[in-house]
Amino acid sequence: MKIVILRQDHLGDLVLTTPLIRALSLAGHQVMVIARRSSLPVLENNPHVTQRIAFEDIESGLIGGLGLRIGRLSPDLVLVPHAWPPSFLIALRMGYFGKVISMWGGPLSRLLGCRSLRSRLLDQPRHMADIWLDLARAIGVSPDGLKPEIFLSEEERSAGTAMIRQHVGSGNVVMIHPGCSGNTCNLPIHSYAAFTEMLLTSSDVRIILTGLPEERLRYSREFERFSGNARVWNAMGELSLRQLCSLMVHVGAVVSVGTGPMHLASALGVSTISPFCQKVGVCSRVWGNLGAKSTVIEAPSALCAQRPPDIHCDFEGEIQPAQLLNATLEILNNH
Repeated sequence: MKIVILRQDHLGDLVLTTPLIRALSLAGHQVMVIARRSSLPVLENNPHVTQRIAFEDIESGLIGGLGLRIGRLSPDLVLVPHAWPPSFLIALRMGYFGKVISMWGGPLSRLLGCRSLRSRLLDQPRHMADIWLDLARAIGVSPDGLKPEIFLSEEERSAGTAMIRQHVGSGNVVMIHPGCSGNTCNLPIHSYAAFTEMLLTSSDVRIILTGLPEERLRYSREFERFSGNARVWNAMGELSLRQLCSLMVHVGAVVSVGTGPMHLASALGVSTISPFCQKVGVCSRVWGNLGAKSTVIEAPSALCAQRPPDIHCDFEGEIQPAQLLNATLEILNNH
């Protein structure tokens, strides 16, 4: 079959869809992926993807634009791992009338003639990669493991080594990604700055700070103390997605909450240290590192229980920079 996977959401979601892509491809299906242009580079060199299409290139403000353009691809099946918002499925159905299987589509999905799967996430928590593999199981395809994957060329790996040597020299390297898009709980930025200071003073580790261009500006006050330090490279806003991966594959550990870069590390087999909430929707059991050793630092369950599932916090001091330091040094010592 010719199968379209439609992802209109975040980078980490697309990374965690690669086990689904792999399972479908190994079962003999042609897999086309439609995703945000900013996220699509993670699928470069992926032998299981027949075609990569930017969501922005098929999205249209005209009614029926999305569905009509997907219909022109002539798929036998469209898989929608996250059928949200509801208008998304409506736009798909206004022009495309073929077979659709969605996750979390609910009654609307069924009214639109789609098959809607239930994850039972709140009752039976399991990793998100496994949940999305239910879309393969729904058509009789067995999974080929849960580990996500990103394929780097030797040229990319060599370029990553050269960039690290140029900016911070040789030695153990830790990548710190302090930001997130607001889709999970995260430490306040001053905690990451304090952790960076501790790591510099207690070890000879080299540090790469990563993030978006706007985060470089937003966090400038907290991280300006490290400007000019030969062991710190503030690479926020300087890297393409593939460059980020080419650097990450050479570091000893990535410090990040359960957001895009942590999932990149998982796909590249890199160890992570991650603060996590214990709420089911954002916990490590659902979003943790599948590809390498990881250390999860959790806030007390009582703190998490005080808030609705869709409200995120900064852990209210329950996770301290010293905990990040101890976990990072332990992973590096065993690296």
